[in-house]
Amino acid sequence: MKRNILARIAAVLTIVTIASACGLSSTLAKYTTGVTAREAARTAKFGVLLSVSGNSAFASEYKVEDPSVAAVASGMKFSVKSKDDAKVVAPGTCSDDISGSLLYSISGKPEVAVRLDVSFTGVKEIFVAKGTVIPDYTKAPKQVEIDVEGTPTLVNVYGTYEVEEDYYPVVFDLSQISDASGIYAEPVVLAAGTLDELKSFLADYSQDADYGPGTDLNSSFKIGWSWTYGEHFDYTDYKQSGIPANDIIDSFLGAVAANNSLTTYYYAETTNAGGTDVTEYRQATVDADAYSLDISYTVNVKVTQID
Repeated sequence: MKRNILARIAAVLTIVTIASACGLSSTLAKYTTGVTAREAARTAKFGVLLSVSGNSAFASEYKVEDPSVAAVASGMKFSVKSKDDAKVVAPGTCSDDISGSLLYSISGKPEVAVRLDVSFTGVKEIFVAKGTVIPDYTKAPKQVEIDVEGTPTLVNVYGTYEVEEDYYPVVFDLSQISDASGIYAEPVVLAAGTLDELKSFLADYSQDADYGPGTDLNSSFKIGWSWTYGEHFDYTDYKQSGIPANDIIDSFLGAVAANNSLTTYYYAETTNAGGTDVTEYRQATVDADAYSLDISYTVNVKVTQID
């Protein structure tokens, strides 16, 4: 009997021991695997700065530049001065006279690809269109009495001039004056001509003005202008030669600026009838769309990220 009891007790203890061992083993060890990843980033640097500096491109007065002018000794200070302080341009003036070149600068070394876009908007230019017949105000008129609506009237009869090509007296130039390496000894001319010509150049230039990350964009540009008179425009250094400057056209523009009614004038027309020359005096008016007395523009400089 005792043996049976002892045997039963031993069996129970054995089962409890095995169960305890299994439970303990689950707390001491198990299969485990895992991975940890940390990711971090900062915003890529753009850091492109644009600035515009320089005095106004135009002025209300321009100092005498030629010291040989006799009136300088008598105290004459200005070669051009508007009576109402309005900004003006005139033959012989230029942006250098007033330090009026428009300067714009780009700085920065972005970590992204960028596109530089420079454009002109609101362009208006002084001009006289090709083929326009204008009165010649450089010569004194001939006074003639003619019948004007039944009334004998003394009128001034002028000679005429037909403009041979589109005439834009104010010539602009776009020059680069520095890059990442420093300021140039002499400006590098990128384009010169009318505002419309510079506008077209900038449209093409912007198509190729894409720069990769890390490009040093530091550079400066200058936009200047001049209205030169004489036999030819003198485009020394940063301009081109060969465009005639016609005193008759300049004088017409100046006269009409002073008195808009001078677009209407009398001129002589001679015809031959049966071998006899017959001169008649007619009135004409220069069409308002054939010329302009004003000049203006807006420069837009933009740098944007590209993919």
